[in-house]
Amino acid sequence: LERRRIDLADVVRDVAAELGAGFRAKDVDLDLELQPAGAVADEDRVAQIARNLVSNALKFTPSGGRVRVATRDQDGSALLEVSDTGGGMRPEDAARAFDRFWRGPEAAGVPGSGIGLTIARELAVAHGGDITVRSAPGRGSTFRVTLPAGAAEDPHPTRPPA
Repeated sequence: LERRRIDLADVVRDVAAELGAGFRAKDVDLDLELQPAGAVADEDRVAQIARNLVSNALKFTPSGGRVRVATRDQDGSALLEVSDTGGGMRPEDAARAFDRFWRGPEAAGVPGSGIGLTIARELAVAHGGDITVRSAPGRGSTFRVTLPAGAAEDPHPTRPPA
């Protein structure tokens, strides 16, 4: 990772602009609620996380639906939330959403390999953060990414020998 100080809102704004045509073509509203959210992170990898979550939300939201993307500082972390009005997932499927190559029944007929969320979580964890999901059938899904807002040190330092 090539870490430097970034504003998560700027990264997400760029990703939203990149994916905007897809939202317009599918007639899905994209609501941005971007507040400054400072983090020390690899901008390209964070953009990869955001791109995966926002494009997944678009894939699983029907025409006429809505995707909300928000950033903010919260409790010493930079926070990204991506919520959709798609079909949602059963609790047992949401529990497996980050498993490599796993795709729930709601993904039948939707393009993808089942690896994107796994990679997104691995990237968040490598930064010292995480991704979680809240979802319910018929109520859509909300993916929440937390990244440390702290100093540029490695969040997983090796201990010097005793």
